[in-house]
Amino acid sequence: MKNKNGIVAALVGLGVGALAFWGYKRMPENKKDKLKSKFNDAGRKIKETAQNVESSVKEKFEGAKHDINQATN
Repeated sequence: MKNKNGIVAALVGLGVGALAFWGYKRMPENKKDKLKSKFNDAGRKIKETAQNVESSVKEKFEGAKHDINQATN
């Protein structure tokens, strides 16, 4: 039964993707540009957030490492 659910989900996803592609191809050029801009902005924000998280984790790791080194000395 799980296999059938997975197949149905894949077919639904494929149908939604095809519908989105069809809609995008029929979209006027100015709306395509707005959509591209939104995706680019979202991608930029995600990248900035990932970089902030990475630097924060590195800082906390280095601080914890420093504290452990001081505690053992």
